[in-house]
This record gives sequence, C-alpha cells and structure tokens, in this order.
Amino acid sequence: MAVSVERIRADIEAIARCTETPGEGATRPTFSQAWGEARQYLVTQLDNVADCEAMTDRGGNLHVRQSSLGWDAPAWLCGSHIDTVPHGGDYDGVAGVVVALELLRSAREDACGEGRSVRRQVDPVVHRGRVASRGPGSADPWSGDRTAYDAAGSPPR
Repeated sequence: MAVSVERIRADIEAIARCTETPGEGATRPTFSQAWGEARQYLVTQLDNVADCEAMTDRGGNLHVRQSSLGWDAPAWLCGSHIDTVPHGGDYDGVAGVVVALELLRSAREDACGEGRSVRRQVDPVVHRGRVASRGPGSADPWSGDRTAYDAAGSPPR
C-alpha cells in the first residue's frame, strides 16, 4: 500500500489555513467557523474516495466507511480531532486525521488497481472536539469520559 506523503502534507496545509488567527498558529475552537471549514474540507476529501459513506454519531464524531462493508462489520478506528487550543500547532490532532484519510485512500487505490474490493477496513474518525473544552459537553471517547455522550444518549456501538 503506497502512502502519499505529498497528499498528507497538502491536507495538513489546507486544514492549517482554517484558523481564526492566520499567521499566529492554528485557532479552531469546536463548532467555530474555522472548525466547520476544516471539517468540510475533510468531508469533501472523503467524498472523493469512491464508495465511501460518512455518518455523524450522536456525540458529533464523524465516521467514514467503505459502503460495501456496512456499518456492522468490524474495523480499525484511526483518527483524532481538528479543534485546537488558541494559537496551537498545525499537527496536533490533524496529523491523526489526515493519516487515517490517507490510509483509506491508499487502501482503496490498491484494491481498485488489483480489481478487488477492500476487505479489511480502517475507518477514519474525526472527533467532535478534544482540546477546546474540558467542561460540560466535552468528551474523551478514548479514555471513557462519556459526559457529552451521556447527555445526548449513547452513540452507536
């Protein structure tokens, strides 16, 4: 599976331009206009990967999967967050998201080039928010902090 460093770099640079503080580090609070622009960039990129569908769970996290696998098939989750602390770095969180996107692209290209379908899946996940707030409504799905999930109801498992 050939991974394209150039595409990863281009994705990081595109998302870095989605900021409230150009030239002063990335500032992308969860649900801000800059955060929405970064999320829309990712959705557009994911739409370009053939035969994929996206789902937003009740916690606000974006999941992507190859349509032919269905949502009940097991998959590896890979991703992170796109929100930032004020004047944060270009790579925090974003690197995990764009690497997941690139793994999906590469797997799809390899499968298509060999005339077969992807049988094992890495699902990119874009978490709603991780660093912008640790108060009510924040959630850390990896550590088991379910504050936002409990308020909205449990997300699909």
